[in-house]
Amino acid sequence: MRPAAAVPAVLWAAASGAWLGQVFLPWTSRGPLSRATPLEAGALRHDGVLGSVPASVGWLIVLVPAVAAILLVTVPLSGRAWRVLRSVLAGIASAILLVILASLTRAEPDRFGPGAWLALAGVLLAVGAFASSVVIKENR
Repeated sequence: MRPAAAVPAVLWAAASGAWLGQVFLPWTSRGPLSRATPLEAGALRHDGVLGSVPASVGWLIVLVPAVAAILLVTVPLSGRAWRVLRSVLAGIASAILLVILASLTRAEPDRFGPGAWLALAGVLLAVGAFASSVVIKENR
């Protein structure tokens, strides 16, 4: 593999890692959710303890690590179908994370906790991975 061809793989792996790691960090910097990870917030919402989190967020939170794990497994695989699958998975994960971000933090950066910043970094890494894979494919 040429060094330039490794760039998308590294970026896809970094995005997946960020999305897997964000579930273990609080998403808000203040309020009752500032000490709860998204998984804990989803469980609290499911149990009826936390009414401020929409029910859909609890379900969406579970999807992101699953999508990230699938994305991570596909990183070493090459071919058009795998590139398309990675792009679709990244689009789904990014959309889910942005919905959760808007829901939990009201899209106010001063309310972002470490998990929100890590999730947003994963979105940016995925955009970079997609862009670099398109550029490298066009230059072949």
